Amino acid sequence: RGTLVDLNNFLPVMSSIDEVVEWQVVVRKKDGEALGLDEIVLSIALRDGVDAEAVKRRISAKLLAEMEVAPNVIEVLPLERLTENLGLDTQMKELRIRDLRCASKNQDRKDVGHTI
Repeated sequence: RGTLVDLNNFLPVMSSIDEVVEWQVVVRKKDGEALGLDEIVLSIALRDGVDAEAVKRRISAKLLAEMEVAPNVIEVLPLERLTENLGLDTQMKELRIRDLRCASKNQDRKDVGHTI
């Protein structure tokens, strides 16, 4: 059974973690299978000199406590790559939260309630 998740709740949680410079959430189907489980991937860029594993554990714990869900994957990316993924220099609106579950429609959506 799934959990209803308001993906917009990532905003205040991630903003409260000082070590994170930028972040992006992607919801996709696990292994790309249309009928597979949903998967949350959180990409983060960190300040220099921080313990990435400790920050990842703290993010998971905070998201679980506040949203009742934790990302399946937390990946640390270089700031330049994450900035590119967010479309900060190329898009009218940043791609902070992306829903790729409906990839066949070729749409990125910022939806407000999802069952994960």
